[in-house]
Amino acid sequence: MALNQTHLNTILNKLPAALQQVVGDALGDAMFSGYLKASKTITLEDPKFLNAFLEVAKQFSVAPISNFYVGAIAVGDSGNLYFGANMEFAGVPLSASIHAEQSAVMNAWLHGEDRIQALHVSELPCGHCRQFLLELSNAATLPITIANKKYVLTDLIPHHFGVNREPGQGLLDSPKQALKSVQLLEKDQHRRALNAAEQSYTPHTKNKQGFIIEDVNGTLYEGRTAESAAFNPTVLAVTSALNQRNLSANREVAINTCVCAQVTSASHSQSSMATALLKSITSAPVEHIDLEFA
Repeated sequence: MALNQTHLNTILNKLPAALQQVVGDALGDAMFSGYLKASKTITLEDPKFLNAFLEVAKQFSVAPISNFYVGAIAVGDSGNLYFGANMEFAGVPLSASIHAEQSAVMNAWLHGEDRIQALHVSELPCGHCRQFLLELSNAATLPITIANKKYVLTDLIPHHFGVNREPGQGLLDSPKQALKSVQLLEKDQHRRALNAAEQSYTPHTKNKQGFIIEDVNGTLYEGRTAESAAFNPTVLAVTSALNQRNLSANREVAINTCVCAQVTSASHSQSSMATALLKSITSAPVEHIDLEFA
């Protein structure tokens, strides 16, 4: 779905001229991939500017079922601002959806951030998202701004399921785990899918999976699994890859092919859900790569 340029311009007009230029140029860049680089010009301290940025994030929302559009911004340790938006898929279970908070965190992770300084959301996070955010190693002190009110995550979920993740062992900052392919990796996309699986976050089931989407222009979108101790808030690798595509300048470019790399000894498989989800979007083929722990 294309961004509504008229609506976007109305939002940008709420910003100072210098900021309009910076944000407008970034969004108009053919290489835009869902984030704004750290800049002294960009600040979220002013509530008016923060709300405008969240309105920009909401423009990426795809909600054909609920018609409820949510935007989020994750601030990485680098100072970069990562957009997030909810995305729903018609014709598949609602559990395939990704929420705006998850979207922003996954976006930051796929761009190399290992810590989130703050999270800003246009709506109060649901319990699903609060539980997911507990996988961050700094969850106990994570600042969250909602409707110009500031909280920390533990204010929103004082009695949570699971244990706190230690520094270096949480979502975003846990080490990669070496895997090897059963098949010969003939293409760059195969190797990228393997690498994505190695970097996936699966402390609860060890079911490591990576997913690569290639569009007809040759642009690649990487996805990794991000597990939650509560299981249901887990973000699948295929959903992660679709999220990166949705947040990019090329969100409408047709998909050419996909590669799914998954550990064969896993206690469960994401393949059937990935196949069903993709059928609602594309007829592009999906190649499967079988992995083992190295």
